[in-house]
Amino acid sequence: MTCQIEFHELQTFLMCSFRYALGRKTYIVKDVCELLTKYMGNIERYHQRKIIVEICEAIERNEAGMECDRQEWLKVVNCYNKSLQSEF
Repeated sequence: MTCQIEFHELQTFLMCSFRYALGRKTYIVKDVCELLTKYMGNIERYHQRKIIVEICEAIERNEAGMECDRQEWLKVVNCYNKSLQSEF
């Protein structure tokens, strides 16, 4: 099944999902991290940078979930950092 969604709606959905999942200790972290990576091209650079900052701050405060969750978040940070560095 396919579904059409506007760019700004997808970005809003992904940002809301990210903010919901950050700090949770459930399966949703892995699912959201996979979506953030898969649809990275649909998230504006500004929001990608915000996501990196928020993840790093949560990890610093020890509020990013369990170790397995932190590893998933770090995958997103690494992926986004690579993408943002390729701008130059």
